[in-house]
Amino acid sequence: MSITLIQISDLHLGRSFGGLNLPPELRESLATASLGALRRSCELVIERDAAALLIPGDLFDKPEIDEGLTAQVRELFGDLGRPVLVSPGNHDAYGPMSVWNGAALIRLGLPAWPENVHVFATREFSAYESLDGELVVYGHRVEGYHAADESPVQSVELREGGRRHVLLMHGALHDARFAQRGTAPFTIEQLAAIGTDYAAVGHYHRFQRIEHEGRLLGAYAGVPVPGEWDEDPHGGIAVVALGDDGIEVSLETVFPGRVARLTVETDEPLAKLSATRSLVRKAAKREKLGEEDLVAVTLCGVCAFDLDTEDLVSALRDHFRHVLVVDETVPEVEASAKAVDERVTVERQFVAELEQRIAACTDDQQCVFLRAAQRYGLLALHGRALRPAAAHDAVEGGDNAD
Repeated sequence: MSITLIQISDLHLGRSFGGLNLPPELRESLATASLGALRRSCELVIERDAAALLIPGDLFDKPEIDEGLTAQVRELFGDLGRPVLVSPGNHDAYGPMSVWNGAALIRLGLPAWPENVHVFATREFSAYESLDGELVVYGHRVEGYHAADESPVQSVELREGGRRHVLLMHGALHDARFAQRGTAPFTIEQLAAIGTDYAAVGHYHRFQRIEHEGRLLGAYAGVPVPGEWDEDPHGGIAVVALGDDGIEVSLETVFPGRVARLTVETDEPLAKLSATRSLVRKAAKREKLGEEDLVAVTLCGVCAFDLDTEDLVSALRDHFRHVLVVDETVPEVEASAKAVDERVTVERQFVAELEQRIAACTDDQQCVFLRAAQRYGLLALHGRALRPAAAHDAVEGGDNAD
């Protein structure tokens, strides 16, 4: 018996998209697209005659109840009429006043989730049976941070019988290079040892298959609509087919554009605005970025004219859906170019001191600060206008949602 499942997660419904520094109408467009992605996942359940809609966490950006947004999601799920299985994540964590807590909704005078919505509300994995026992889904809620050797995945015990077994969870695939504690961490070996047919996992924002010794164990569907500069490439909606001959996972992309960083650097000094625009367009073409995309451009290298980032944004506006420009160039001055003689000047001492500090810096934020100090210091020494890039904090400072 072949069983089809639809998997969607990490939509972060209700997020502000503030880290992208977008105009209000574009933020609203992304919010609408996010809800549209959920609507599309419900359509796919019907189109593919799927057994269930799987949601492994972070459907909402926050656990607090947004009455209007919750009502829209409730209506979508109620109209679907098929099982909607939810493992709450770390952003929409289950708790006394969580959006996933039916009792909390009722206390606020709101309807509870429809009967076809099942929320896994315990830290330990519990089982949900569907299709007269042919499908068993094991899910839980995220609670705190743990080490991989404490992973709740290790406690999963499959029920006996010839059913299809699916794990539904929100968690981090453990990598020894990173911190030992994280959001429901697990290892590939732990997942393989359980013996489930498939694991629908949320938390990572890129589409990623989870494989072990040539066998597909599961997948992250990723974020359907990106909301941070580091969410490139983004994910979509996973269509999972559990067949007698194996598992097939395909991804339907629902957001056509990208939200991407583009670093542009040249060996020759930037000479004028038109040449800089052409350089950015060529770099964007190489990276296959165009009119559907939101792009944060960082300019590096030497600049031989008084670059106004607002002018460059205006010149590039027709080439992208939205563009930000961060200017990290340095002026074309004797100290930053190749000096002909070895005279010691205040300017050269200043540049040498900052370069030493940058080379020794181990903190990313401090490095950004030192690079900015070097640039603005050189501009000031040469009496040039100081125009801090308004986009800089938006590009460098936003947290990458998980």
